[in-house]
Amino acid sequence: MTAYDQNRALKEQRDYVAQMQARMRGQTTDPGTLAMRRCVAAGREPMECLGEVFNSGFKGMAGEPHNAVTEPEQLSCAEIGP
Repeated sequence: MTAYDQNRALKEQRDYVAQMQARMRGQTTDPGTLAMRRCVAAGREPMECLGEVFNSGFKGMAGEPHNAVTEPEQLSCAEIGP
């Protein structure tokens, strides 16, 4: 192995280690991961956050926008009927 090959191998190893360290620090652009972290950071239960992230992911696959606000419809007594 020549000195050039050794230097190239060392550089590749340093680059790989730097990439892995960046991933371990949490630098991600994955929307699901970011949503989960924001939810947990807001003080909510992790399982509740996980359900919401999955739900928004399924809605996204179905074509519904992620930022759509869906609230239950409020019906008055007159609309419900006897």
